[in-house]
Parts: sequence; C-alpha cells; structure tokens
Amino acid sequence: MMLAHLSFIPQQALSRLVPHILEMENQAHARIAIGIAGVSSTGKSTLAAEIVTMLNATHPGSAQLVPMDGFHIRHDKLEVMGQVDYKRTPHSFEEAEFVSFLHHLKHATTDMSGPGYS
Repeated sequence: MMLAHLSFIPQQALSRLVPHILEMENQAHARIAIGIAGVSSTGKSTLAAEIVTMLNATHPGSAQLVPMDGFHIRHDKLEVMGQVDYKRTPHSFEEAEFVSFLHHLKHATTDMSGPGYS
C-alpha cells in the first residue's frame, strides 16, 4: 500500500504509523514488510528502529529491522553511466530492486540476504 507524501515530525509519524501497522498485521494474518525510503540523512533508520521497538513492545519478537542501504546503484555502474556525481542521491536509488526485495522478504520461508549483507 502506497501512501501519499506525508510530512511529520518523528513523534507524529510514529503515532500515525504504529497503529496502522498493527491494524495491517491483524488483518493480514501473515508477515508484512514495510519499506521506508527517502533522501539520505532524513531519519529513516531512526524512525524504522523506533517502529520496531514500539511493535516489539506490544508483540515481543514480532518485528525485525532490515536496513536498505544496499539499494543504491553501485559506483562502477554509475561510472559507466557517467553519473558518479549522482551517487547516493534519490536518482541513484534502485527502487524496483527494493520493492522486489520487500516482496521476497514478505514471502520468504528460509533465511535470505539483501545487497551488501551476504
């Protein structure tokens, strides 16, 4: 489910997201995977870690944090494309790969690893 662009301070985001995630969890009766993407240094990892902490406080062991850092176009590929100046910008984020990874993670029945984590 994609939400429209929202802008919140972290506490507002948490107070809106956590109940929504719990509702999704109750309705799905299956694993859910949530991706948080955005510009570097905007607090995505901090927000994700706090969401995991809050979910695990109500349902111990139910949530796991999976970093997304491996989904930027590799430096050597940017060199070939002549776009090294775009390294780590939104333009260099492989969003299709990230969405595919989340899909596979949601349906995984064995251990799996994402880019940069093997």
